[in-house]
Amino acid sequence: MSGLLFVTAETATHKTSNLILLHLRDWDTRSENIVQSDNSHCLVTTKNAYDLEKPEDANVTKPTHLPVPSDISNAWIGASISDIEAFVLDLNKSGTKGVQSSIFFCLDDKGMQDKTIIIGERRYDEDGDELTDFYNKTRAPWDEAHTVWQNLDIGNVGWEDYCDEEKGADDDGWWDYAVGGADIMTENERAKRGEAIKKMEDEDLV
Repeated sequence: MSGLLFVTAETATHKTSNLILLHLRDWDTRSENIVQSDNSHCLVTTKNAYDLEKPEDANVTKPTHLPVPSDISNAWIGASISDIEAFVLDLNKSGTKGVQSSIFFCLDDKGMQDKTIIIGERRYDEDGDELTDFYNKTRAPWDEAHTVWQNLDIGNVGWEDYCDEEKGADDDGWWDYAVGGADIMTENERAKRGEAIKKMEDEDLV
């Protein structure tokens, strides 16, 4: 199942998307194609959640293959987190398959500067035993973000395992990230990622 990646940074280009997708990818793979295979996330470029239902757009619900086209049109540049939350709620209602629509990534201008990325997860109401229309959000380092997403997706950890549970969330659902060191890549996985980034650098794609 693919994750959802939104790039809202004003200065973002196709190179930005290539680089962040390389950092968010699951590198625990024996694939021979280090760039194009086994990407874990889908770069969302449309603002209409129901577009993802159309047969001609079926590939949108699959991981985005690299490199991202240089002429890609991204409707999310400059968008707000609340815009993304509304889109993801619509995506849940649309019945679109193939994506993890309760968790999303967002790369904004701040994230490009300090190499962090926003992770949002739809809040679960334990009393009502149902998902709400509100989101928990935090900002994690690029190198740790996929591990956080993966564990939240599997459900073997909770949101509080990665954030400051004692401080909790503010009124808008923001938590302080409190882990650090969640990046558990092996030396071999780091080498694969480094090789892929170097290959794209040589081809002027990042």
